[in-house]
Amino acid sequence: MPIRYTHSIGYVFMVGIVALFFRNFIFKRLLSSIPIYLLFLAPFSHLVLDFLVGVYGNPYLYPLSESLFTSPLGVLPSSGRIDIYNYYFWRNMLIELAIFVPMFMVWTPQIRAYVLNRKYLLLILSLIFIVGISVGVGLDR
Repeated sequence: MPIRYTHSIGYVFMVGIVALFFRNFIFKRLLSSIPIYLLFLAPFSHLVLDFLVGVYGNPYLYPLSESLFTSPLGVLPSSGRIDIYNYYFWRNMLIELAIFVPMFMVWTPQIRAYVLNRKYLLLILSLIFIVGISVGVGLDR
């Protein structure tokens, strides 16, 4: 597999600079309310999520280092071949939803208040999250 420089802090920085240019000069009215840190944090989240897959080594520190890093513990499934007829695509999507939906529901302030007031819902979301993590970690890498 070729080295994926798109999975590096150098690439994240370039994407952030381009997004900043669009925010400040091209779509100034439309995007001016977006905080600058989000323009860099959004592409950086891709690196974090890809690291959590733990399948391929990526040059996360490029251009500072060309060393490839792989997570020793994969939590998320690899996306596999994106095809609506691919069983693994749908299985992996369900695993990711089981991990991320409960996490974001508790992370978002308005939804968190709703969830914390309903203990049964918090219990159900916790169980779904634990099952998702368990299945994700248990996948062959």
